[in-house]
Amino acid sequence: MTVFKPAPESVPSVPSARGDHLDLIGVEKTELGTDHAEVGGWLARQWQLPGIYEIALQGSHDPREAMVYGNLLAFVQTAAVSGLLADIWVSDDSQSAVCHACKNANRCCK
Repeated sequence: MTVFKPAPESVPSVPSARGDHLDLIGVEKTELGTDHAEVGGWLARQWQLPGIYEIALQGSHDPREAMVYGNLLAFVQTAAVSGLLADIWVSDDSQSAVCHACKNANRCCK
């Protein structure tokens, strides 16, 4: 949690949402007021990475929010689907994660 490095005692206790990306996003929003996609986009901007990385990170949960089209949209959609696929390897229930990825991949690519 780079954001809290200067004052580690200020890091809120965030309950584990291991294995469920959507739960993790909800916990982060509730406990921190932001999520890892927003923080990733912010870091990309701070580190002066090319703008496409900031856009892809910020749109990685819902590419429709990225407000881009064409090749840029395809890049953001790829980032979003890669997150769904990564969940398969970290989930306690990989079969459910596969079903979740299949169901939500279409949402990422519309």
